[in-house]
Amino acid sequence: MEKLQKNLISIIILVVLFKLSESFKLGSEYTYSFTNEVNSSNLFNQSNPATYKLEGNINVANIWRDGDQSVLQFRLISIKLLTKSQKTGEFDERSSSILGNVSPKPFYAVMNDGLVSSSYFEETEDESITNLKKAIVSFFQFKQKDGTEKETDVSGVCDVSYIVWDTNKFSKTKLHCRLGLLPQHQRLDTPLGITVVPFSNTEYLKGLDGTIKRIEGQECHLVRVNAYPRVGTIVNSTFNFELNEAIGKSELLQCDSIEECVKLMKNVKESDLISKVEKSCQDGKCYNLVQEVKRFKDDLKNTEIGNPASAKGFISLVQVGRSAKAETWHRILNSKTGKEIRPQLLDILAAVQSYDAFKEAIAALQLDDEDDFNDAERYLQGLSVGTRPDTKVIEALIKIAQNNSYYTKLEDTLMQTIASMTHRHARLLGDDYQNGFVSEVTNFLTDALDACESDECKLMYLRALGNLKAPNTISKLFTFAQQGSYKISTQAVKALKQFPVSFWNTAEFRSKFEDIFYQITKKYDSSARTLALDILLDLKLNIHEMTRLVNYLLSNDKAFEIKQYLLQKLQLNAVQSDYYEHAMKLLVKYDKKINNYHVLGQKGMSTAIMRDFSRTPSFNGSLLSVQEIKDGVLKRGNADIYVRTGDEKFSIFTLGLFGNGLSSFMGGSDDSDPDEDTTVTAGMELYLQGTAMRPLVFFSGQGELMGHVWSGTASEPTPAYQAISTLQDHEEIIRLQNGAHLEISALGAVSIDLNGQISISLWNRNAETKVAQNTGFATSIKSEVISSYIQTKVEELIEERPCLNLDSSIDFSGTVALCLQLHQPSTTLKSTVTKSLNVPGTSKNPFVSKATTTYKLVIFVADGLRAESLYEAHLNDTPFLADVILNKGLSGISHTRVPTESRPGHIALFAGLYEDPSAIFKGWQENIVEFDHIFNRSSLSYSWGSPDIVPLFAKGSSGEKLKTFSYDPNEEDFSGQSDTKLLDEWVFERVKSFLLDKENIEILKNNDKVILFLHLLGLDTAGHVHKPNSKKFLENLIVVDKGVQEIYKLVEESIPDNRTAFLFTSDHGMTDRGSHGDGHHFETETPIIAWGAGLKNWNFVKYFAHNQLFYHIMNKLVPRFDLEQGDVAPLLASLIGVPVPVNNFGRLPYAYLNMSTEFIANALRNNALQLLQQYKKLYGRTRQKKFMYFVSDEEYRIENRVGKMEYLLKQSYKAKKYEEIVRKS
Repeated sequence: MEKLQKNLISIIILVVLFKLSESFKLGSEYTYSFTNEVNSSNLFNQSNPATYKLEGNINVANIWRDGDQSVLQFRLISIKLLTKSQKTGEFDERSSSILGNVSPKPFYAVMNDGLVSSSYFEETEDESITNLKKAIVSFFQFKQKDGTEKETDVSGVCDVSYIVWDTNKFSKTKLHCRLGLLPQHQRLDTPLGITVVPFSNTEYLKGLDGTIKRIEGQECHLVRVNAYPRVGTIVNSTFNFELNEAIGKSELLQCDSIEECVKLMKNVKESDLISKVEKSCQDGKCYNLVQEVKRFKDDLKNTEIGNPASAKGFISLVQVGRSAKAETWHRILNSKTGKEIRPQLLDILAAVQSYDAFKEAIAALQLDDEDDFNDAERYLQGLSVGTRPDTKVIEALIKIAQNNSYYTKLEDTLMQTIASMTHRHARLLGDDYQNGFVSEVTNFLTDALDACESDECKLMYLRALGNLKAPNTISKLFTFAQQGSYKISTQAVKALKQFPVSFWNTAEFRSKFEDIFYQITKKYDSSARTLALDILLDLKLNIHEMTRLVNYLLSNDKAFEIKQYLLQKLQLNAVQSDYYEHAMKLLVKYDKKINNYHVLGQKGMSTAIMRDFSRTPSFNGSLLSVQEIKDGVLKRGNADIYVRTGDEKFSIFTLGLFGNGLSSFMGGSDDSDPDEDTTVTAGMELYLQGTAMRPLVFFSGQGELMGHVWSGTASEPTPAYQAISTLQDHEEIIRLQNGAHLEISALGAVSIDLNGQISISLWNRNAETKVAQNTGFATSIKSEVISSYIQTKVEELIEERPCLNLDSSIDFSGTVALCLQLHQPSTTLKSTVTKSLNVPGTSKNPFVSKATTTYKLVIFVADGLRAESLYEAHLNDTPFLADVILNKGLSGISHTRVPTESRPGHIALFAGLYEDPSAIFKGWQENIVEFDHIFNRSSLSYSWGSPDIVPLFAKGSSGEKLKTFSYDPNEEDFSGQSDTKLLDEWVFERVKSFLLDKENIEILKNNDKVILFLHLLGLDTAGHVHKPNSKKFLENLIVVDKGVQEIYKLVEESIPDNRTAFLFTSDHGMTDRGSHGDGHHFETETPIIAWGAGLKNWNFVKYFAHNQLFYHIMNKLVPRFDLEQGDVAPLLASLIGVPVPVNNFGRLPYAYLNMSTEFIANALRNNALQLLQQYKKLYGRTRQKKFMYFVSDEEYRIENRVGKMEYLLKQSYKAKKYEEIVRKS
């Protein structure tokens, strides 16, 4: 027994000693070759990234050890920088880089139980080189046991997780790295925020002796604009170390302690592993503000307000202006150019929000001068919605207010600005309203409210408290809401409505809002009641509260407009929320008193509607229009445009109209309130990004109203609001694992021009109004990888101009007739992607890639071409298609179905529908059964080719979106007397002429979801007449290859945006005899080749499926991506971002797509749900023809599985489990 114990102790000692020395043996030197490849690209189309690579060799030696402590010595033996050429795709060495001068002198790391406790680097070398060395050392600190640790490395202080997979493999994952003092700013409103998703994982592989044989590190930073799911950037970095076979000996440090060892290290200084970051400008210089103003002065003219150009110029100048000095701003404001665009420069100064910018703006404005009122108010309104409030600016504004050094009319805007800026400051502090500064401002506003004597004064400060949104002002606001006059009470409830709805989710607050709506303790103005109702409905009411609300419709209250308003809001909530929809159905179903016409058919005219304002690829925006009518006249109306992301929404702009006392012109009604203020008043309320602006009063009093009527005031378009303001605002610096740093910046802006006009004719007794809201959006997002030896940048700029027009006509010559029309003109989304790579010290930029605007698709269908004829027999004769297969995209076999004829083949390609075979005997010119197809889903399509095929898809297509061009049917000659190449040459020449027309190019540039379809019948005709193995067939195939090349080149040159996808395929093949229609593999196997935007290039695919097919193409092993012919339709739909055709039976071949996981998951989910719906429809028809007793258990199980699958897909999508969606779909 004693002997056994001794053996166990000996084994434990040996294991401990082995553990201490298993990675790097004392006195041994290990040589590793290493590579670091960094790719930067935009999120939606990751082809052609800006790429660089570091290659080198490093020696690692263990030169001292004492217990768990050891000293590792590193030498960077060689290193070179390579950049990938945009044209060739090959890496070229950049010999002029400073990396060529890197010293091989040693640097050191003191290790304590596997982690670095201190490190020592050269004293005088370049900071970026030191950062690279820190990155190398960081890869060699690790633990070899499961668990989590807190480690300091080149990325910062990070939480890491270790997993030991087996005796020879373990991995380290970074979970979170603290940024420390690095500058960062983010907008806290999620819909206008930026999401940064980091990933960092390193795998270690050991040899049998415990030596680290290989290290593979991967780091990825995905950056997404929340409002635009497709817009963002992605930076991917891989770091690999490979142990060379040769292992040498190293000289040991002769010392007894770490302190003594450090003294023996020469020409080094101690430094922690965290990389040093200095924010720098691209190309080694910063942009000059004066030059940028000159560059964008035309975009910032008054005529450009409401257009994306002004928003784009605003973004550029804000980015540069934040680092500009006060004297530079002074010079610009007083220049000739500055005076011409003064209002827009004030918008920019307001967005910059620095104290220097504020001082220059105030110095340029005469706050006490009426002539400067408009510019002063515009500047203050810009400050109120800024994203980076400065407490010094707020303090200065309070002093101005206290000294009364302003024009009287400016007071309201001044108070709203102080309140709104303080609210935004509190939010940046984590909603800290107890902060000393915030409390001081709150007291300033509440004290001023308490001192008010007039209603106008109280209204102003109540509005300010709504903008402040401080929790400790809620009780005061409720006091005014429940005890004030109608006007004061309504404004107090408006202020309460500006608070986050989460504040009211308590029984106390619910009861107070119920008191206002139900008028339990006193009577309230109808607007106060409807506002309280809005707040209650924003809460998730339980079934008892819902029942009480619905039962109000049964009450004897004669306020029919409020009942109608309630009914409209309930219906709207039921549309938006599954919960409210279910609750309403239950109430109506089980309560016969409610399920009645006199309850559900209220006689009021109030309305509440919601419509999509924009959809992907634009931002997910909605328009909510609420109109409260009183005695047949508008009393309060809002049109609210907000952006949605998931369950959250954010109001960008709200236009509110209000009227009072106007019902007297209509003769009153039964539900008139004698306590209501009957002063004739009308005006407009604006809310910009949740901040209430000073109301604009059109008229006050009947005399002023009639004065407008007689004078024709505002009969011409009159500006009501013009300004540019910030939307997205994000800035972040991340230390990368390779020692460089990543600068992420995003800035968005909205340019608004709101104008209106009204004409009234007392003679004709009618009136017309026009309200136009022109809105220009621009959003820029950039990711820059920065070091002194390489700089890469990828930037995406989004521009769009969604507009909204409201026209109304009223005729009061007899019974009042009112017509309201809401117009939303079509809009174009423009995306510009710029990728650049710069090596400092070189005169030539090795990589600049620019991609602009939307998504287009060019489809070539070579009728009758079988796969064997291209891939095996004639690929040497078609050099362009061969080059595409080998170097540009993906290829494979498209498997068709019987009958292998042209019509069913094309319908399968473009509709995803396998047509009834009998259709081929029923005529070619008419669609036997109407079907949806990809051209019908596009915004614009052009088709050239055979009169038998091209018109198939024009029949029943909506509008003028599909334009077709066909040759004369008599030109199709199967006798052998005509040259079959002429059919294809006709198509190519027409398409080339089309693409050389500047007007056509402009149409293509300014529209998305555009398809160009080229139907090439020559090969089918040549195959029938001369057979597929003939010389004539080969000559025709060479013409096709050359024509495809010319069209591809012309498209890329005419529209150089990297946003066009290309697809080459066939409808069917044919036998050696030149026949088709049957199921021989020569007839059913056709080629498919896809390349361009949104499509993968197989050369850049790192991992293939275990069952991946390959074939030999020109002595090269190429992966084969096969699909069913019907699968092409969902692929085409995904490439241009449209829903799949409704009758589609194809499954999306997502292996073709080079897009984000989220996009692919969403496309797969939609495709799966569409197929499930088709199954349910067809199955339902079958079930109707069966007696219930004849329905099998298996059919019931299938039905249950379908329902379960739908449910699981929806749940996974809500939870954003995109990988799970890909698996399930």
